[in-house]
Amino acid sequence: SVDISDEKVERAKRFGADYAVNSTAVDVVAFVRDLFPQGVQSVVDAVGVNALLNEAMGLLADHGKICSYGISPKLEMNLSWAPAPYNWSLTFVQFPEKKEEAAQHEEVMEMIRTGELVPRDFISLVLPQGEIATAFDLVEQKKTDLKTVIEFRALSQKGMHPYAAIETLPDPSGLHLHARWNGHRPGGQPRALLPELRR
Repeated sequence: SVDISDEKVERAKRFGADYAVNSTAVDVVAFVRDLFPQGVQSVVDAVGVNALLNEAMGLLADHGKICSYGISPKLEMNLSWAPAPYNWSLTFVQFPEKKEEAAQHEEVMEMIRTGELVPRDFISLVLPQGEIATAFDLVEQKKTDLKTVIEFRALSQKGMHPYAAIETLPDPSGLHLHARWNGHRPGGQPRALLPELRR
C-alpha cells in the first residue's frame, strides 16, 4: 500500500497490508523492486492521477496489469511505458456496472455480518441531513480523510413492509449519501437488518 499520509499508511497496516509506505519519504519503485526484483503482477491505482499510472509502469513484471478505478481530474494522460516490460495492460474501471456490484454484494454483506469488515472503519464523519452543506465544505477542504456520510431518516408509515437498512450513494467528491428507513420501506419487501454504522 502506498500513500502520502502517514495516518493512512498506518491504517493500511492495521487493515492487513504486508507493506505500506509513504511515497513522499520513500522511492516507491526502488522499494518494490527490492522486495520483488522481477516486478509485480498487479498494481491498483485508487486515485486516477496521471503521475501514479506512470510510476506504476516501473513496478510491473512481464504481463503485469494496472487497474485504475480512481476518478481522474483530467480525462486524458501523458503516459510513458519506457520503464515497463514488453507486455503489460492497463484497465480503467471508473464506475462498476450494477450487475458487477450485485455479484459482490452478498459476499460483502457476509463479511460485515461476521465482523470481518466493519463499515465504521471507513467513515470519518456521520452528519444529519440538516448539516449537508457542512459536509460538502469539509470534503472540499479535505478535512475528512475517509468517507463522509449524510444520514436521512424517514418516518415509518402504517401498513408498509418492515424494513431497516443502510444505503449509500457514492459521489466522486468523496461524500456519500446515507439513507436509513426505520421500520418500514414504502413498497418494499422485508429485508435483513444491516449492521449499525455508528458502532
